[in-house]
Amino acid sequence: MKELELKLMPDDVQVNFCLATKENFVEGEVEPSFVILNYLVFVELFPFAIRSRNGSVESMEIKWGELKNILNVTLSKRNLA
Repeated sequence: MKELELKLMPDDVQVNFCLATKENFVEGEVEPSFVILNYLVFVELFPFAIRSRNGSVESMEIKWGELKNILNVTLSKRNLA
């Protein structure tokens, strides 16, 4: 999903997501939704997997609002460090 689609999505929608560092990600069928620092963030409505140098990584299911909160907290702690 693209970043604009995610901004318009209600917080209670179940999404599937994965994180990968830029160095470990192996290009494949799934494109990142957005980039935060050195991490590629993948968000889709259906389960998926991405390829990394260490093997395959399966997505995790979470509500979009919860994922946004986790990412915001992570970024704010990173900015304070």
